[in-house]
Amino acid sequence: MEETKTLTVHQEMSLVDEIENANKRAYCSIPLDNENNKKLMLKIAQKADKRVADILNTPIKLANVFIQSYEKVDEETGEVQTKVRTILIDDANNSYASASRGLYNSLLKLFAILGMPDSWENPIDIKVVEVGMKNGGKTYVIEPIV
Repeated sequence: MEETKTLTVHQEMSLVDEIENANKRAYCSIPLDNENNKKLMLKIAQKADKRVADILNTPIKLANVFIQSYEKVDEETGEVQTKVRTILIDDANNSYASASRGLYNSLLKLFAILGMPDSWENPIDIKVVEVGMKNGGKTYVIEPIV
């Protein structure tokens, strides 16, 4: 019997599709066109400077983002869940990490309205705030500074 080989072709996906459907896939808006930017991305991907919780209600100039999906096993149910780690990067390359789904969703809204970071003329003045949810929990959202 003859063995057949298949070729997998990567098709373009939207940012949301790529993050939701790929395990340990990442998006980074920092252009990887030089060695310094590549090193910066690697540094940020491995460890952010601070947690978003440490800068709540503090204005920052959002210049770039790093988003990575990962899988986590729910200890109570044993179910594998896809989570998202979001890192905000300011204009001085300080980085702030969170696994808040609310922050990620808020960032997607920002992209839908203001475009992706590589299309911005200037960094976006924002602050991250904590908001209550209907279920009694709390989450983070991005608030533009106008």
